[in-house]
Amino acid sequence: MSDYDRWKTSPPPEPDVVGKCHYCGTELYVGCDYAHDRTEDEWFCDNDCFAQHKREIGDLVTETIINRR
Repeated sequence: MSDYDRWKTSPPPEPDVVGKCHYCGTELYVGCDYAHDRTEDEWFCDNDCFAQHKREIGDLVTETIINRR
């Protein structure tokens, strides 16, 4: 089998894990967008985990509720 055939039929490489979400423990991968708490230098998989963490520690004082019609 030629190198091209081997490359073409092999699955893509697994992405590199660079950390875990501080709140839920989901793996964080290279090249993806995540929420970052700059004051605590903690990473979260999305804004929901970030907000939930802040709610639980009592650091999310006010929230904006958007009404859509």
